[in-house]
Amino acid sequence: MYRYNYQSLVTPSSVFDYDIDTRQSTLLKQQEVLGGYDPAQYASERLWATARDGVKAPLSVVYRKGFPRDGTGPLFLYAYGSYGIGMAASFSSVRLSLLDRGMAFAIAHVRGGDDLGEAWHDDGMLMKKKNTFFDFIDCAECLIHEKWTSADRLAIQGGSAGGLLMGAVVNLRPDLFRAVHAAVPFVDVINTMMDAALPLTIGEYLEWGNPNERDAFEYMRSYSPYDNLEPRAYPAMLVTTSLNDSQVMYWEPAKYVARLRTVKTDANPLLLKTNLGAGHGGASGRYDRLKEQAFEYSWLLSQVGLAVAVRPLTASDWGAVREIYVEGIATGNATFETSPPEWDQWDCAHLASCRFVAEMGGEVAGWAALSAVSGRCVYAGVAEVSVYVAERFRGKGVGRTLLAALVAASERENIWTLQAGIFPENTASIELHNRAGFRIVGTRERIGCIAGRWRDVVLMERRSAVAGVPGENR
Repeated sequence: MYRYNYQSLVTPSSVFDYDIDTRQSTLLKQQEVLGGYDPAQYASERLWATARDGVKAPLSVVYRKGFPRDGTGPLFLYAYGSYGIGMAASFSSVRLSLLDRGMAFAIAHVRGGDDLGEAWHDDGMLMKKKNTFFDFIDCAECLIHEKWTSADRLAIQGGSAGGLLMGAVVNLRPDLFRAVHAAVPFVDVINTMMDAALPLTIGEYLEWGNPNERDAFEYMRSYSPYDNLEPRAYPAMLVTTSLNDSQVMYWEPAKYVARLRTVKTDANPLLLKTNLGAGHGGASGRYDRLKEQAFEYSWLLSQVGLAVAVRPLTASDWGAVREIYVEGIATGNATFETSPPEWDQWDCAHLASCRFVAEMGGEVAGWAALSAVSGRCVYAGVAEVSVYVAERFRGKGVGRTLLAALVAASERENIWTLQAGIFPENTASIELHNRAGFRIVGTRERIGCIAGRWRDVVLMERRSAVAGVPGENR
C-alpha cells in the first residue's frame, strides 16, 4: 500500500491510498473548497511556447469552460524563474474568483526555475539570466498568437525575483501588457548587489553574479529594471512592498516608482502600496492575507475591464428601489410557475430588484441597496435569499461580498438592526452571518417558503451604529 498526494490546476489537493495488488486508488481526503466547487466546470491545458533561441518553454493554463478563444478574453500570466524554484501547476481556491469572472490564468515555466530539471535553472542564471525575460515575453506572444488573449487584456504578475522579471519585461516590451503587478520586486539590482552589508548579497553571487567583476557588472546593469527606465509609455502598474521586508528592502520599489513617475510618458495608473506591518511574504494571518490578495486581484481586474463600477446611492435611489421591489413581487408572482422549482415568488422579486439596482449603481451597490427595501430596518431574509440568488447567477463566493455590503450599508446608513431569516439546515450561511457579527435571537415557525413548502426559520440579528455611536454585536 502506498499513500500519495495529488492535485492539479482544477483538482484540489487530494490524499490517496494505492493498493499495489488491485492497482486501485482510494480517495481518503480532499481539500474543502468553501462555497461549493464543481471541477467539471473548469479545464486546464499544457502549451509549449517556442523561445527565440528555439527552446520549448512550457505553459500551464486554467480557465472556466466557455472561455473565448478569439483573442478577446482577459488572461492573468504569472511567473517566477529564479533560484531553481519551479512553479507547480497546483490548485488554488482563491484563483477561482478570477476564473469565475471570465479570466484565464497561466503559469509561464520560464528558465531560471527547475521546472524541466537543473539544466533549466542553469540556463536562466548568471550570464544567461536574460533567457528568463525572453522566455516570458515569448510565452506572452504565444498566448496572443494562439488567441488566448490580446495585449490590451493581458495582466502579468511576479514577486521578489519575479518582480525583477516584471520590471525587466516592461522595459523590453512595454507594449505587450495591459497591467502589471510587481510584488516586493527586486528592481535595483546593481545597488543591492554592490552592498555587501545587506544580509543576502554575498550569498546571491551564485545566482546573479558578483558585480565587483566587470563582465558581471555590465551584464547585470544591462537588465536591472531601475537602471533601464526610459522616457516611454508603460502599462498600468501596481507595485507592492512591505516596510519590514528583509529580503527586498522597501526602498527598492519606492525609488523605482519615484523614478518611473519622472520618465513615463503615459497616463496609465502607477501605484505604490506599502504594507507597514508585514515582511517579504506580505500580510500574515489567514484573513489579512486574503484581504491583500483581494486588493491585488481587484486592481488587476479593473485594468482589464472586469471590475464593476460602484457609485454611492442617493436618496432618490432608495425610493426607486422600493418601487421596483413592489413591481418585482408582482413579477415574481407572475413568473413563479416558470421559475426554477426551488424558488418562490420572493426569490423572483429579489432578483428583479437586484438587477434593477445593479444597472443603476453597480452590482455591489445593488446588493447593498436591496437591504433597505423595508425602510430603515433591514429584513435580511432579503440578504439570505439574495445570497442564494446571487450565487446561482454569479457563482460561489458572491455571498460573502453581498453580506459584507449589507453590513457596510447598515453602518453607513445608521440602520439600527440588521436581521436575517435563515433556514436551519443552512449551516454554512449561519456561520457566515456569525462571522459578520450576527447572533441567533430565536426561531419562527413556518415563515420561510421554498418551492411552495413553508419552513421554519432561524432569526439572527446584528446591532449597527446609530447616530454615530459605535454598534454592539448582540
